Amino acid sequence: MVFLSISWKELIKILEKYWYINYKQKWSHAQLRYWNNIPITIPCHKELKEWLFNHLLGDIAEDLWMTKQEVFKLIRDNK
Repeated sequence: MVFLSISWKELIKILEKYWYINYKQKWSHAQLRYWNNIPITIPCHKELKEWLFNHLLGDIAEDLWMTKQEVFKLIRDNK
């Protein structure tokens, strides 16, 4: 899997297409909830760091019952 350069706004826009709700934003972090109410926190950075993006992929994959590779492709194709 190759790292994808993406901003927090782009990531939130993509996740909202897949039933995530941007329910809270305080200062430098946005929180999104999936239908099962498990929140994920996305820091509001111009570009997400590679390790952070990888960690978020794992959390999103768990929520969507997909592999990290499938989520990566989903985000890459919607960017």
